[in-house]
Amino acid sequence: MLKQPVLILAENDFPKNLRDGKDFYWLFLGRDYERLLKLKVSAPAGSLYIDLGDLLNDISYKLRRPYIDYIASLSTKFNSLPWWISDVAEKNVMGSPAFLYICYLKIMKELLSAKFKNKNVCIVSESAVLLEIIKRSDFTTDYRIVRKYDYQLYVAKDILRILYRTSRFVLKSIYRKIYAFITRQNKKKSIEHTNGELTIIRTWVGEKNFSSEGEFRDLYFPNLYNYLLEKGVSAAILPIINTNSKLTYVNAMCRIRKSDQVFIIPEDYYRPNDYLQTIILAFRSVVLMFRKFVFAGMDISLLFKNENMRYMLLWESGQVIMHYFLIKRLRDQGIKIKQIIYTFENMLPEKSLILGKARFSPDTKLYGFQHASLFPLSLCLYTSKDEIDILPMPDKIICSGNFFKQTLIDEGFPLAKMVVGPALRFQYLLKLDSNRQNRSQNDIVLITLPLARSSALELLSKAWNVLQAQKRLRIWLKPHPMMSSLELDAIINKVEMSKDSYDIVDETMADVLPKVSMLIAMASATIFDAIAYGIPVIRVRSDLDLNFDPMDWFPKDDMHFVARTLNELDEEIDKILNLSDVKYSHLKDKGGQIIQACFSPVNEQTMATFL
Repeated sequence: MLKQPVLILAENDFPKNLRDGKDFYWLFLGRDYERLLKLKVSAPAGSLYIDLGDLLNDISYKLRRPYIDYIASLSTKFNSLPWWISDVAEKNVMGSPAFLYICYLKIMKELLSAKFKNKNVCIVSESAVLLEIIKRSDFTTDYRIVRKYDYQLYVAKDILRILYRTSRFVLKSIYRKIYAFITRQNKKKSIEHTNGELTIIRTWVGEKNFSSEGEFRDLYFPNLYNYLLEKGVSAAILPIINTNSKLTYVNAMCRIRKSDQVFIIPEDYYRPNDYLQTIILAFRSVVLMFRKFVFAGMDISLLFKNENMRYMLLWESGQVIMHYFLIKRLRDQGIKIKQIIYTFENMLPEKSLILGKARFSPDTKLYGFQHASLFPLSLCLYTSKDEIDILPMPDKIICSGNFFKQTLIDEGFPLAKMVVGPALRFQYLLKLDSNRQNRSQNDIVLITLPLARSSALELLSKAWNVLQAQKRLRIWLKPHPMMSSLELDAIINKVEMSKDSYDIVDETMADVLPKVSMLIAMASATIFDAIAYGIPVIRVRSDLDLNFDPMDWFPKDDMHFVARTLNELDEEIDKILNLSDVKYSHLKDKGGQIIQACFSPVNEQTMATFL
């Protein structure tokens, strides 16, 4: 006999034929917090919402290592350039929802096989693919499925998206190639101005890299270029123009061509066949996923195929895949590359570079710089013993501190490749740590909003619901530097905060922190800022998404303030407000120890790791 029906939706509202919510449960599988809020308003009277937040956090940590090992097993099977440039091999949870959806599948398998197996359950999701996988899964075999989405239409859109991206890649490549040719004669310095073997710094370039006078400042490798020149090293910068920033290619090229620093513009060297081969590689990567994939007893074939199709030939990935051919073109020009220094993230952008170096310039050394803080669910950064012998890796991984070095070793990277270098991007934290003052007596809470709209809305919605009831703290809002004022206003209006209940601050964290009594944040680098200064931090968990919290590496104790629900957040605020001076002093001392363990100073010993 069939069990009660599972209603699967991919729309914003509930079925009109539901007369009431008696014995009716619903849940949402997705990252859009604003949509969840709308669903809670429109849910039938009497229906019960299934909160998956704690389950998601628990399942994600249980599956992280098995999933890393599973992808490693696929790496040994498909070891090739098309595999290493695939979205699946990359394991980038910040860019792709694949792992999140796998966690959701595991949750649905547990719920529909046990607690809710005889209930009416309505599943709402942002992904038709995820819903289709649930429909086809063995744990819904005995259910009568009511489907409210068109999966074939979804597939058709993906095919059109591939055609659009391929065309866009071709047109954008032609445009850049022509513009590089036109401006080539304007370049102030080039590789020809260097002497001997070349050291290349590959870095990401955006609007903030240029001063008002047009001077280039590397935000990922501050002062490294000048350091190398002082040591007699012939150096050049290989820029990756960040198309997510406000900086256009034309503006970037105008500034780069006039720079006193030596730049390598890839379009000066590419040939037409390089663009064609990149497109072929992207299609071969998609074809790789037309297989059956089973993880944790779940058939995830549709998910892998769809994810690779959806992210195929994004311009951001296309331009770094082409660095595979750039190494060959530089070699053909007689340019001898001694070493390449790049940002280490163990992701797609470096795989093509590593494999290109291995094929076309095997004597060149590759140094990867671990430039950002690590968090446990950043799966791309970790590896497995199953793939370590074939994994494209740099010759040396320069870590920002001892803690990060040991973490990468514990997560699979060989000890022989690991060294501790300078925390180039985090020297301000060491200064904060040494400039801590006494406990602030101001009743002010600082809320730092992340760039992602959904995360910012979730954080502010939770914080406002609690703080407006308490009426004990003044609210300061500090939006992400790249968040527009229109986006910020939209989020504040959605939360319905009164204008007299908050202030927006645009000062630096170093200026703001001495004035506040606590920080409330979600997946933000400002967590380390507050810890360095000795300010209590409440780290807010998401109800819908993975938690990107660098402090999750550290053991939990009474000095860790973590909340997901409104009640938990209320309790953590009370704990901080009632901290004794002794405990507050202990918190400051412990924060200082964490900062010292994670981040190394810039000195001759640490800088020499780049030589």
